[in-house]
Amino acid sequence: MGGACHLPTYRLARGARSPVAAYNVSVDNVVRRLLKGAQLVDEGQKDGVFAHDEPEAKSADLLDATDHMLDALVEHIEDCGGIIQSSFPVDERKRSEQAVARFKKSILEYRDHVATIVNYMKHSQGRLRLVVMTTDAISTLGYYVEGVTRSGGIGPVGTVHSNENSAFSYNRDLPFHACQIFLVGVKLAEALTAIDPGLHVGNGSEISNTKLGALLPLVSALPKIYFPDELLKDQPYLGVSGQGVVLEFPSQRVHPATHGRMKVKALFMTDGATKEFSVPYLGQSEMNKTFTLLQQRRPFVRLLV
Repeated sequence: MGGACHLPTYRLARGARSPVAAYNVSVDNVVRRLLKGAQLVDEGQKDGVFAHDEPEAKSADLLDATDHMLDALVEHIEDCGGIIQSSFPVDERKRSEQAVARFKKSILEYRDHVATIVNYMKHSQGRLRLVVMTTDAISTLGYYVEGVTRSGGIGPVGTVHSNENSAFSYNRDLPFHACQIFLVGVKLAEALTAIDPGLHVGNGSEISNTKLGALLPLVSALPKIYFPDELLKDQPYLGVSGQGVVLEFPSQRVHPATHGRMKVKALFMTDGATKEFSVPYLGQSEMNKTFTLLQQRRPFVRLLV
């Protein structure tokens, strides 16, 4: 959205910032949170501390950064809805609500993804837990949302992880969210131009240019090594070159690898009462199903052994 947005607004009646200021502050926050997480992941995967040492101390920093990142992503979507709302007089509540609803519908799949995680953690004592998958010297970091499983134990919760045996690798998750930030911006611009077809919406956020300059190369350089089930998902692509930045989702440019013979390390905390705990990728029957699907759908997938 950036430096120019000439849509008449009713922000003062709503006590809101100007559209440009509101967008810049919001996207600056979410980019800052993503950058912090990306820096910790890059450092952790390169020095191998999570794979070979006891990673409790550093895992707390990384999971806190992930928690803040997810909160910021949900807040950013709500902030964009507020920008649309400020384009209507206060007494045109129905029209403003309809415009916001159309915007949220246009990003429904992504909004549901992040909101489900954040809401579960907020309302159901969900916790983020670290998982590390290793093959020889290569370690892939990820996280899962811990909660009460269908069997009554504690593990990856079905509300977020449908088979209760999966997690999110940062190598896919961070590029995915980076792509979605830009997609949300595109859909916001479309929503505003639908209100005023003559509107000029500028590109980029002046506040975040420096942080974006650090974030995008770092995220684009993350290894294309994902958790096994993630190879069945749509892939994000983020490319940075002298000609600029290319973001695609879903993309056919990405051909990720996964771990074949792998070691899995997960961190969780006992609660003094629950006797059954589970961690992702340790159920052999589910993993066999995943690899069978991979062979059927992605016959050229690379396995690191």
